[in-house]
Order: sequence, then structure tokens, then C-alpha cells
Amino acid sequence: MLSNALSRKVHVHHIAAMSSYGIDLQERNLQAGKYDEMYQNIKHKLQHQSTSDEDVDYHLTEDGLVRFKERIYVPDNNELKNIIFREFHVKLYLGNLE
Repeated sequence: MLSNALSRKVHVHHIAAMSSYGIDLQERNLQAGKYDEMYQNIKHKLQHQSTSDEDVDYHLTEDGLVRFKERIYVPDNNELKNIIFREFHVKLYLGNLE
């Protein structure tokens, strides 16, 4: 599931801004993807180069994340979505989702 609010580009207004979750946010995304059927289907197609025309905008990054165009695919996991929401809407130093 691509969540519009969670997959927007972020403009960071501070050069040294850093997520309080650090690399853990990426790891949480990868772990949640293991339980998201659509995520797994897309990842499998990308790994086996069997994408169809409807999958042309998806790609797999070197670190294992699935992207749709330039947006990170966020698996259907409410806990992960809440963490991302808090990280990018509550932390004033990070900026705004666009």
C-alpha cells in the first residue's frame, strides 16, 4: 500500500538533521515488508526481473527497499506508519512532507 502522506518527498531545512530512529527506521521498513503481501509480490517480481507494465515505476534499491518512482514504499503496518508520522510531523527540526 502506498500511503500518500507517508511516501512524500521531504525537504529538510537543517543540514545536520538526523532521525532519532537512525538506521532503525530503514530496518523497520524492511521487517514490516516481510508481512505485507503486496510488498513481497513486488519485491519478488523485481528480484526475478518479471515486472509487468503496471510495475514499471517500481524498483529495488541496493539496501533492499522497494521504491515507487522516487518514493519509498511503506508496507501496510500501522506501527511503522505511526513512527514515520511522528518523525516527520512532530519533530520540528526535520521539515515537512511534500
